[in-house]
Amino acid sequence: MEVGWNRKYLAHTVVCHPRLPKSFKSVVYTVTAAVVIFVFPTTTAIVFSDRSPADPAVAAAPATVDSLDAEARPAFSEIDDVWDPAAASIDSLLDRNSSLDDSDRARVARAVVASAREYDVDPYLVASILLVESTGNRFAISRRDAVGLMQIHVPTWAHLIEREGIDLFHVEDNIDLGTRILKDYTRRFGLWEGVSRYLGTGGPPEGAVEYVGRVRAIYSDRNAD
Repeated sequence: MEVGWNRKYLAHTVVCHPRLPKSFKSVVYTVTAAVVIFVFPTTTAIVFSDRSPADPAVAAAPATVDSLDAEARPAFSEIDDVWDPAAASIDSLLDRNSSLDDSDRARVARAVVASAREYDVDPYLVASILLVESTGNRFAISRRDAVGLMQIHVPTWAHLIEREGIDLFHVEDNIDLGTRILKDYTRRFGLWEGVSRYLGTGGPPEGAVEYVGRVRAIYSDRNAD
């Protein structure tokens, strides 16, 4: 997976990326606030969010529990007593194959299991593709305009993204759409041929073979649980 330069990606990274030092974020917020107050001396409300209210597709999306940011969801340690065993297994797979922190990893694991159940797909397969596609980076953007955890190819799926108001930087939205796409490919072409189609039909055959091999290697790691 290659990551290219993109202004929207950089903006999301500065505001939302969990690995940026808090001190750096504080400097960005302080400078921004100072500029706004200086230019607009009247009372001004400043809200930082990973969703843009100026985007009609996002603004029109109904508010649901799934639209809450990670900070509003229970931390992993707070839900141990109700932690889904299936999500716990996916969490372990992610832990062995990514550098996600506990809260982000738990959120991704829950989303993977929820979407896998909804579309009747093996959650280990969804997680394996996610890891190969983005290594768990929700802000990943490839030079071919594939976005987010499941690297949704925007030129291919733009009509669906716009119609449903999908935010590809939102964990649950991205995983849900990626799982739907994977389900369709595996239903039409079979398991591993379907996985190769997820890479894209325009790539060279040797690229698809390598891709499937990487997915299968992580998928086989499920036996470590």
